[in-house]
Amino acid sequence: MNYREKMEHFLVDKFNGRIKPLEIEDFETINKHKDNTFGFSFAGLMLYCNGMNEKAISHYAPMGLLYNDGENIMGIGIFKKGVAEKNIYVHIVAPRGKDWMKCIDEIEGNLKEYSEEKTYAIIVRHIKDNEYNELIEAGYQNIEIDPWDIQAPQEDETYNNRLVELSKIVKNEGNDIVVESLTNEEAKNYKKKTRLAYNRFRNFLSYNNAELVYEKYTPQYIDVAKSIVESHFASLKNRVGSTPQDYYNLIEKSFYEENKVYAYIGFLKIQNEKIPVSLFIGEVIGEKNVALYATFATRNIELKDDVNTIGFSAISQYCYVRIFSMLQKEGIKFADLGGSELDELNTFKKQLGAVLIDTYWAIKIC
Repeated sequence: MNYREKMEHFLVDKFNGRIKPLEIEDFETINKHKDNTFGFSFAGLMLYCNGMNEKAISHYAPMGLLYNDGENIMGIGIFKKGVAEKNIYVHIVAPRGKDWMKCIDEIEGNLKEYSEEKTYAIIVRHIKDNEYNELIEAGYQNIEIDPWDIQAPQEDETYNNRLVELSKIVKNEGNDIVVESLTNEEAKNYKKKTRLAYNRFRNFLSYNNAELVYEKYTPQYIDVAKSIVESHFASLKNRVGSTPQDYYNLIEKSFYEENKVYAYIGFLKIQNEKIPVSLFIGEVIGEKNVALYATFATRNIELKDDVNTIGFSAISQYCYVRIFSMLQKEGIKFADLGGSELDELNTFKKQLGAVLIDTYWAIKIC
């Protein structure tokens, strides 16, 4: 067993049923505690506690651990910042319940008794400002004392323009989609940018007698979905800390609750080819509110020489608009896109109408 698996076994044994590997069967338990926040959902915990990438592989708990005592609930992931790093960080993800702080203190106390591997620090993430302040009063510190990444101290909670009110960006008129000009203050410098981008890609489709079709994401597309994600990451100039493997749980296990999960895979149909280009996976986090955890549209594909590529670069905006339209038809009013590691991606989300919803990290060096 590696460092992570040993610590997972220790915690599961020590807490006698209150800590266990996160499993699909836990969906309903988590669902009862949802509060319209991005971090606290089955998909959110599965993503942020995951044991799939090479820095924190776990065959014992590949989706991470779940603490649940019947009243308090939270995710637990055990990580190192890099493969060659020595320091072990225990991440507590989106703690919920009246006595969540006492539960974290108990976890910390037991980790101090564990002699085989030393915990360097405990990080509590996906918390609101009042929870952050409580932790600071209890001796935790701002993550700036030990940033998770020099470019993204709070990983993808570093920048937090995330919440889109769908009616302010898209309107469905029969089979047509109208992209609205944005009116919120944060989008004042690019009110029409998404509409222009959407129209550019639509023109690309028209020039080439092509179409982009979305299908319901089903298990038959698992390998195709992985190829989309891997292609996306291969095209990034700056990957920061994320890896394609972080999304493998979502890709492999997003079939757990049909009426709570919205998952679509997109194909570009052009010149008798059907090319996979897009993947979106989201989960309901509240009434008429969906969080989107996998949001991929790749430009990293080979098109034939005679394809007119003008407008193709706007595929990302086009795909988001299409997904927003589909969600709106399902009665969804809000889409939470999650935070961003880089300001560039945060700006892209502002262009989609995303407003600021801050969440925080707090750290305690053990």
